[in-house]
Parts: sequence; C-alpha cells; structure tokens
Amino acid sequence: HDGQRIASAGQDKTVKIWETKSRQLLRTLPVDTAVYSVDFSPDDQLLACTEGSGAKLWDVEEGTVIRSLQGHKGIVRSVRFSPDGLRVATCGTDSTARMWDTKTGRELWLRKDTSDILYSVAFSPDGKRAFSGGGDTTIKVWDVETGKELATWKGHNGRIFSVAFSPNGESALSGSEDKTIKIWDINTTINLTIFILVFIF
Repeated sequence: HDGQRIASAGQDKTVKIWETKSRQLLRTLPVDTAVYSVDFSPDDQLLACTEGSGAKLWDVEEGTVIRSLQGHKGIVRSVRFSPDGLRVATCGTDSTARMWDTKTGRELWLRKDTSDILYSVAFSPDGKRAFSGGGDTTIKVWDVETGKELATWKGHNGRIFSVAFSPNGESALSGSEDKTIKIWDINTTINLTIFILVFIF
C-alpha cells in the first residue's frame, strides 16, 4: 500500500516479494501448490496467498506463516484482506465465498449461491460489502458482517475473472472472458435491487 514492495506468484510454487525501486528480490516464500492470488494487509505487515484448497497468512518481515485458512473443498482462486485488516475473504472452485477472522483464522461464514467456480473477490472501500465474480457470469454482493446476499448483478456473457473497486467506492469494475470490462454504479445498482425486491414483496 505504500508502494515500496510488490508480491508476485505463479506456477513455480513460490511467492516472491520485491523492492519496487531497486527491483531487488527481498524474500521467497515456499508454498506447496501453484498460487492464484496474493494480497498485502492494509498495514503491509501480512501477506495472504492462496495455496491449494486453502490460504496462508505470512508475516512479511519474518517470512513465517502465522495463520492457515482451511475449509474449502476445491482450489482457492482469490484472497483479499478487508480494508481494516480484520477479515480475509476467499473464493474458489467449490463455488463458495468464505469470510475469515484474520487474528484467529476462524471461518465466520460461507455462502454457496452458484454452482460454478468463483474466480475473484473484493471488498468495498468502506469494508461493508464483499463482491465475487464467477463462472455463472454474475456478480454477487454480500454483507460482510452477516454473509447475506444483497444483490446479484447481471450483464456479462462470459465468466467473470476479476472484480475491483474505485478508490472512492462509488464504482465497481468487472472483467470477463466476453472481452468486456464493465463499470457498475454501486449506489444505483444496490438501491435499484432493493427497490425491486420491495416492490415484488
């Protein structure tokens, strides 16, 4: 977050941490599988990475594992810290999105509202909502505290491989194999979904 370091990973079963300016390799973290996703904690003290059907939290300075998040029944494809660093979200090939307590490693909730792979997860900047994109071409919006589904956004015609947020939290972005990137207005989309639900009820 301070721009001083970069984390990279891939098929070689390592996570590498680099110094941005000098391009020097600072540390290599060994893992047992290919890694699909890495993320620094907001204070840059921890690094999360996927590893097979779980995820690990590393102490960046010591290069040691401090927490192992286990519970998925398939390969974990994405891992993200919440803006306050107190939670970690994961999703994967078991079609579930899961929320974890960073300090204890306890699973807080899991949701399975699709039968397809979930490829990417992200938090809104205020930390109140989590978003996941997957193979069913939809984006799911979750309440971070309860895991309740707040909305399902439709618009892509292919698998959604990436979701992200604008810094001001007013827009979400999604990238798909349908060769489009879509920008979503958070407030309009959420409010419209709530209105439709109330109207139908």
